[in-house]
Amino acid sequence: MCRAPLQYLEFTQDFRQHAIMYDPDDLKVINSLLGHFGKAECLRLGFLSRDDNATLYVSPKGFGYLLDVLAAERSSLQEAYSAGYDQGYAQAKDGH
Repeated sequence: MCRAPLQYLEFTQDFRQHAIMYDPDDLKVINSLLGHFGKAECLRLGFLSRDDNATLYVSPKGFGYLLDVLAAERSSLQEAYSAGYDQGYAQAKDGH
């Protein structure tokens, strides 16, 4: 599998300079989540996590939100809950 080259970014956190490597596609996903919720809320919800180097990465929960809620254009909490319940029920029924 051929992937796009990594993109080099620098940012300031806790008054120290960090250099971080991101795949450009991952960066788009991270920025999408940050744009919707902000960093603190993404971390609280578990949509983004940090590795040992404090580098942000998208969790499976974050990808699930983007695919099952935003991409599916779910417009209410009730629709999102219903879709999540149906998906979980189908997976349990299929033994996954």
